[in-house]
Amino acid sequence: MTVIEASGVSLTFQTADGPVHALKDVDLSIAPGEFVSFIGPSGCGKTTFLRSIAALETPTDGTLRVNGWSRTRPDGRAPMGTCSRRRALPVADDRGNISAAGDHGVFKS
Repeated sequence: MTVIEASGVSLTFQTADGPVHALKDVDLSIAPGEFVSFIGPSGCGKTTFLRSIAALETPTDGTLRVNGWSRTRPDGRAPMGTCSRRRALPVADDRGNISAAGDHGVFKS
């Protein structure tokens, strides 16, 4: 089983100056428990790929699965969530912010 699986993932942004190919034919398989780092120069697609995994960007080609789910689950929800670097509740630590989100129904199963 894989936690994250990408096969032929490409993403092209359309700009006024023409297309920008942010990702091209990305293949990746991450198994449970593996530790992975994305390392590269600014503008090489690291954040774009992570945003695609989190369903914040839509690849223009290929398949991307998280925990066996494609971009969305059958109920239409993304298969995972994201946390901002900035705390939602400045007085709480990360654990407190996650707990508060759960208390307010953000994480419904």
